Amino acid sequence: MAAFYLLVGLDFEIFQYQFESRIRKLVLILLVGGSISTAVVIFQSITANRLLTPSIMGLDSVIYLLKSCLCSY
Repeated sequence: MAAFYLLVGLDFEIFQYQFESRIRKLVLILLVGGSISTAVVIFQSITANRLLTPSIMGLDSVIYLLKSCLCSY
C-alpha cells in the first residue's frame, strides 16, 4: 500500500519533488502510527487494564507461529 501511495499519480516532469514529498509524508505517518500504538500499550500497562492482554492483541498467536516454524526446521 505504501508503494501504491508513492508511485501512483506521479508527474514525471516534477518526479523528484513529488517523490521526496511523499517519502517525507510516509515516514511521518509511520512514525506517528508507531508512536500512538506504543503510547497505548504503555498506558494500558501502567493502568493495568485487563482489556489489553496479549491474547486480545494477537501476540500469543504470533508466538505459537514462531515456535512452530522454528520446530519444523
